[in-house]
Amino acid sequence: LEQQRRNYPRYFFLGNDDLLKLLGTGSDLGQMSRFMPKLFGSISHIQFLGSIITGICSIEGEVLNLDTSVPIEDHLTPDVWLNILELQIKKTISNNVHSCLKRIAEGIDFTSLLYSHSFQVLLLTWQVIWTKRVDRSIEEGEFSGIQQYIDRQLDFLMSILKDCKEGHDKQKVRSLIIECIHGAAIVTKLCNASSAAMVKLEWSKIQKFYYQDDEPNLLERVIAVQCGRQLKYGFTYIGVPERLIYTSTLDRSFAALGEALSQKYGGCLFGPAGTGKTETIKALAQNLGRMVLVFNCDKSFDFLAMSRLLSGITQVGAWGCFDELNRMNETTLSSVTSHVEKIQLALLKKCDQVHLMNQSIPLNADAGLFITFNPGYGGRSVLPENLKKRFREYSVRKAETDTIS
Repeated sequence: LEQQRRNYPRYFFLGNDDLLKLLGTGSDLGQMSRFMPKLFGSISHIQFLGSIITGICSIEGEVLNLDTSVPIEDHLTPDVWLNILELQIKKTISNNVHSCLKRIAEGIDFTSLLYSHSFQVLLLTWQVIWTKRVDRSIEEGEFSGIQQYIDRQLDFLMSILKDCKEGHDKQKVRSLIIECIHGAAIVTKLCNASSAAMVKLEWSKIQKFYYQDDEPNLLERVIAVQCGRQLKYGFTYIGVPERLIYTSTLDRSFAALGEALSQKYGGCLFGPAGTGKTETIKALAQNLGRMVLVFNCDKSFDFLAMSRLLSGITQVGAWGCFDELNRMNETTLSSVTSHVEKIQLALLKKCDQVHLMNQSIPLNADAGLFITFNPGYGGRSVLPENLKKRFREYSVRKAETDTIS
């Protein structure tokens, strides 16, 4: 089983029993679908005709049809065709974004794309065109055009929301409305800035998305920029997730976590329960097209379990969010610290290998580690200092309920 996990690191996210069942399915795509949520997070099952994979279905019910189908030949083991499938999903999303941006450049309105593309493609397309239009408005010193544009999109989205019958269609429209409202709020803030210098300062604090047409690698064409830091978009399929309402706390948390990632540190949000620490990390992963695995830590977590999870995360290039890390006992915390330190140092030095569990394993540069904890709650372990210094800390004291409501 460990050899199988080395062949395909996502197997680290399965227990031994599930992995044995998966390996026993062979090329039975119907049976394989049972394991997709654990392997990919946002994928419910595979769409296929005979032995050819034609698409995937999200947890919410959205279907993403692949640009290039994946034939499952008898001699292919699951780890081989799962790798091919993963790459085709990312290429399909990237190609669709390129197609949407091209059509908009030709004069097609954004709202005309709603029924022909997945939520992720629409979200990223909107973020890119919104960024481009705001940049142009700042250069011209005139914001009335972008305000009217956003208002038109909002009016259309609000008008069709009540007519959406499918749950995922309604969620898609609702999430795009949240994004438009955020865009409108930012534009209003820029309009009210006291000077051109303040406009540039406020704009630098906001997460922006740029599409690089001249980048030959399809999967590296989109970058997110905030506070002068650039992060590559991951193109991992996210489905149609619930979206957080944008608040100043969320924007500042994104900036703090983005700063940590760009410096190859882990991100740490701490504060009282119910302030949205874990949801903030998940929201950032959505915006950056990354897979995030959330682990609710407690005293049952042992060193071997944590080592396996860390090994899988570092090889896949996923994000690991260890919720309430200080609920683990101090012995396990101390042992885990050595692994975290090795991973963060290897990322900082841009190594392609890291030594974990008495062996060298491949290191994916996109891997990220996050922790949350409540420092004021009784019965918690104290985080070791050498663990804390590997994470950039940011305090989340309270949820902005007025803004959210």
